[in-house]
Amino acid sequence: MSRQFDRQVHVAFGKPGLQGSRYKDLRITFEVTKDDSPTPNSGKITVYNLSRDTVNSLSGSSDDLAVMLWSGYGDSEPGLLFAGDITKVTTTLEDVDRQTVIESGDGQQAVSTARVSKSYGPQTSASDMVGDMAGKLADKLGMDKDKARKKASDITKKYMPDTPSYPRGLTVDGPAAQEMSKVLRANKMDWTIQDGELIVYKPGEAIQTDAFVLSPETGLIGSPSLTDKGRLEVKALCNSEFRPGRLVSVESDHFTGFYVIRRVKHSGDSGWSKDFYSVLECTEAD
Repeated sequence: MSRQFDRQVHVAFGKPGLQGSRYKDLRITFEVTKDDSPTPNSGKITVYNLSRDTVNSLSGSSDDLAVMLWSGYGDSEPGLLFAGDITKVTTTLEDVDRQTVIESGDGQQAVSTARVSKSYGPQTSASDMVGDMAGKLADKLGMDKDKARKKASDITKKYMPDTPSYPRGLTVDGPAAQEMSKVLRANKMDWTIQDGELIVYKPGEAIQTDAFVLSPETGLIGSPSLTDKGRLEVKALCNSEFRPGRLVSVESDHFTGFYVIRRVKHSGDSGWSKDFYSVLECTEAD
C-alpha cells in the first residue's frame, strides 16, 4: 500500500477542450462521482492557496471555463480523473490557508444548451435520429460532431433494426439530451458523457472491454460486498482507470469474475496522510 504515499494530483483550468497550465505542487482535495446515466457527472475540487489573480479569474470570469483533474502515483504520468464545466467557485480563508472550492459538471453546458428542432419522415431510422441528436451535443462538447454523429448512429444500428421505429414519422423540438433519451430508451439503449466524451451504449454491456484486473496486488482494499440493490461494491486505491462502463476482473476471496463498473466515487487528498480511494459499484458482465 506504499503507493498511497507516492501520489500525484494535478489540476488545470481553461476553455472547454483546451488544457491550461497545471497546478502540481499545491494541496488539492477532491470528490468526484461518476455513473453511466445521462445526468452530468459531478466534481468538487478544493485547491489550497491559489494566487489571488487565479482566484479572481475563476470567480469573475464571464466566459465558460472547465476544470481538469489528474491523479496517479510515482513518476508515471497521471491519468485524467475528471473533466467538467465549472458551475460554482467559492473561496474562503481558514487560518493562513486560502481554500478555493470548484464545483463542476461533466458536459453540463452541453446538456443545458444543446437543442434539436427537426421533423423526421416515416422512413427515418432511429439510428439516424440518434446520430443527429448526438451531433448537436457533441458540437457543444467541442467534439468532432460528424465523427460523433456517425459513431452514435453506428452503435445504435448495431442493436436496433434498420426498419423505421416511427412509422408515422416524428417531430422533435427541445433539449437534445432529453429527446435523445426518449428515442434510445424506447429501444432499450442509453447514453452518457464521460470526461467530455459522448457515449451511446447498451445498458449492462461494457463500454471499455479491456478488463482491468483488480486484486490486492493492483489496489483492491478489503473484501467486496453486495449493496441493497444487488450491485458489487468494491473499494480500491484511487485510479483514473476506473470509469463507468469499464470491464474489471475482480480477484478476491469471496468474489471473482468479470464485472462492469456502473458507478464510481473518487475521493482524495494530495496530502500523504489522507485518504485516496475509489469506490466502485459494479454489475456482472453479460
